[in-house]
Amino acid sequence: MFVKFLAKYVKFIVAFTILGIVGVLAYLMTSARFDTLEQRLSQLRDVRRETLFGDNFERRTQMEEQNEWIFPSGGRWVVSTLGSRVLEQADRNAPNSAALVGEKDWSSYVVQVELRIEHSGDAGVFAYWNSAQENYRLRTSDFHRKLQIAKRVPIGQGGHGNIYLNEKTLHLKDSRWYVFQLEVTSHDTYTYLRGKVWPKGETEPGTWLLEASDHSPERYQSGQAGVWTIKSGASYRGAKFDNFRVFKNTSIF
Repeated sequence: MFVKFLAKYVKFIVAFTILGIVGVLAYLMTSARFDTLEQRLSQLRDVRRETLFGDNFERRTQMEEQNEWIFPSGGRWVVSTLGSRVLEQADRNAPNSAALVGEKDWSSYVVQVELRIEHSGDAGVFAYWNSAQENYRLRTSDFHRKLQIAKRVPIGQGGHGNIYLNEKTLHLKDSRWYVFQLEVTSHDTYTYLRGKVWPKGETEPGTWLLEASDHSPERYQSGQAGVWTIKSGASYRGAKFDNFRVFKNTSIF
């Protein structure tokens, strides 16, 4: 009698255990599907983008003909040929060179460009440019061995300083094309920034390399977009830019 009872008890325990395992697996599968769905929905929020500006530099041979662009830092910006027409700063000794487009009231957008750094220099993209002393940048640093989201701030009489909101070690290969993308979004109490970089010709990463929030009262909430480069060593041969785009964020949700 006791043996029969024990056998039934063991069967009950085994059945209950199996049901428990099945339940846990079902939960994990449902949770995984839910996480995947959330990820897909998150990606969809960034799909719908309205083009504010685009330039591949193929329709003209001189920057003087491109009245959409302004060059507040001087130097000599030109259109040169490297397989296709590209924008570059031809003055190898020009410090902190900027080329800009757009309006001061541009807000919540994505700026993207293909860029190529040739020897001991750094480069990147601007967002929310209000002046040489007030802007955000996704930029390389330390001879393009580091990626940073930087905030330029005014100091004293006409001076400036950099606040590095986030940075990551990232060794970019010399004289290779990369895609730089910086997203800026204005909110009631802060400005949110996300940046990514990937080799041209490869699939765009689904995740962002850097994210940062600026909660300061002096945060920037709108401004022009553009590209930037600087000489970092005697062997600097410039940075080249191609397929520049600015997209307005128009999320589905």
